[in-house]
Amino acid sequence: MIPPDRYEESFVSILAEEESVYLYPTAGHWDEQEGHWVASIHGWIFRPLEEHTRRARFLKLFRKSLGIRRKEVTENFLRRAEPFLVECLERRVLRIELGGERYTLDPSGHNGHFHSEILIPPAIAGTPQAPRRVEYSLVLVAGDRRVLRGTIHLLPPRGVSVVSDIDDTLKVSEVASKRRLLANTFIHEFRPVEGMERLLREWGERGASLHYVSSTPWQLYDELTDFFERLELPGGTFHLKKFRWRDRSFFDLLASPKRTKRKVLEPLFNAFPERRFVLLGDSAEKDPEIYAQLAADYPQQVAAILIRDLDGATAEAKRYRKAFKGLPEERFRVFHDTVELGGFELPRVEG
Repeated sequence: MIPPDRYEESFVSILAEEESVYLYPTAGHWDEQEGHWVASIHGWIFRPLEEHTRRARFLKLFRKSLGIRRKEVTENFLRRAEPFLVECLERRVLRIELGGERYTLDPSGHNGHFHSEILIPPAIAGTPQAPRRVEYSLVLVAGDRRVLRGTIHLLPPRGVSVVSDIDDTLKVSEVASKRRLLANTFIHEFRPVEGMERLLREWGERGASLHYVSSTPWQLYDELTDFFERLELPGGTFHLKKFRWRDRSFFDLLASPKRTKRKVLEPLFNAFPERRFVLLGDSAEKDPEIYAQLAADYPQQVAAILIRDLDGATAEAKRYRKAFKGLPEERFRVFHDTVELGGFELPRVEG
């Protein structure tokens, strides 16, 4: 974990004009024993492919690899393909500023992503009362007028967190069909699952913190957040999939998140052992099975599981009986329309 530092500028990489950095929204938890916040920082540093011929070649390869025909190349596809036609920058050391203090982050990895945990003293961010957000900015060299900011959601030890899948839970993706999934991801306009945005807005207004999970690559983060803003969904942390041309992650670009979803969610449970979690997902992939196992492993934290069924099945279906065996009926619900969740109440948290 990284405390505020006083390192010399020579330790820090200079961000060139053609280089870009994304700073993704993350969460911070209160360390009662040490009396400070522990917050994660996650970002991605990259630069576009400069040579026009090389970019055109990569774009063609990308399109063919996805099985998208030339006549299907839309403005949406060209815009969404752009973040994939980049060079990820390795071993870059960046510095951020938060509340007047500076932190030198850990170097970026081979995929351009960098992760650090920083210590935020209460003099900067206060003590835990209610969920709040703090902003930090990337420290740039003199004369660089770019403003690059990130957000940390500081969550008190006790409270309600809603973990929501995105594909076919909030956004129509049709993951059961690879062809339609690719079209909905790269070609068509994003479409909301009717009623879900109202539900999440209502929960956000009641004080729930949101954590959005998807097998969508981080390269489409801007597209997703634009879509979320149009729907006026509550802000929250995002947990997407890392992708790089040069490794095998290309071959499971939009593969099922069965393994990755648990890997993403367990750190949340471990960082917030006193929070109550509502797990929201759908039947298209393995959400019922993943969530049921998490409920078995973290019985004091998983308060409810809500599954949007896409095939007309009820909670009595064989799949759900098997997945939720041993779980009290009041802790899971299978629904087809958000109207069916009208009587659902977020868990109450004392203190």
